[in-house]
Amino acid sequence: MSGIRAEKINEALYAMADSLVADTELILSANERDVSAASGSVSAVMIDRLRLTPERIAAMADGIRAIAALPSPIGKLL
Repeated sequence: MSGIRAEKINEALYAMADSLVADTELILSANERDVSAASGSVSAVMIDRLRLTPERIAAMADGIRAIAALPSPIGKLL
């Protein structure tokens, strides 16, 4: 049973990663509005942390895929 659950979780993780990549332009557009709204009220360091780039989005997707590639801890006592 846990194998099926792990499979579904990994499917969801891969779908999340694919969606991030596919929706990069939409995400960047929304992020630019967020950055503009925050400008002047937070530090430049915080603006840098808030600002997304295509590379940062791709890295997020890669991180999600890396998690999906790990052995499933479901049903295991750690």
